[in-house]
Amino acid sequence: GSVFLPPPLVSPTLALLGLVRWLAARLAGRAAGKTVSLRDALLIGLAQACAIIPGTSRSGATISMALFLGQRRESAARFSFLRALPITAGAALVKVPALLRSAEDHGPVLAGMLAAALSGFLAIRFLLSYVKVRDYKPFVYYRFAFAILVWGLLLVRRAHLG
Repeated sequence: GSVFLPPPLVSPTLALLGLVRWLAARLAGRAAGKTVSLRDALLIGLAQACAIIPGTSRSGATISMALFLGQRRESAARFSFLRALPITAGAALVKVPALLRSAEDHGPVLAGMLAAALSGFLAIRFLLSYVKVRDYKPFVYYRFAFAILVWGLLLVRRAHLG
């Protein structure tokens, strides 16, 4: 079986979740900000579980839910990234020792881990500073554009095969 999911399945999900993010972004402009309650944390966790749906991103789902629940843009992004820490740390605890055992030269493995950690940190830092002063609309436009591109490629492919 293929690792990649069929584009006809992914494309509508990209567009649908673009619409969800657009609605969440509109609400975020009016958000007063509030403390994350246990109920809110559970709902954000359920949104995170939606990332198993093709075309869904974990951070996008959790940020959108947090915005729907009245969080400010920066708080929603920070909470989303904090939710990723336990699973990332768990994966590292499981995978890194096995990776180091299987590598003859640890230098490239350690350099790759350092590069991944540094680029991840910088990306999160950039996004947090970005959402302090700007909204999530570019991410919405990206999802719509990508969904249209995927459908366009499918139509071209179908025309050439048919």
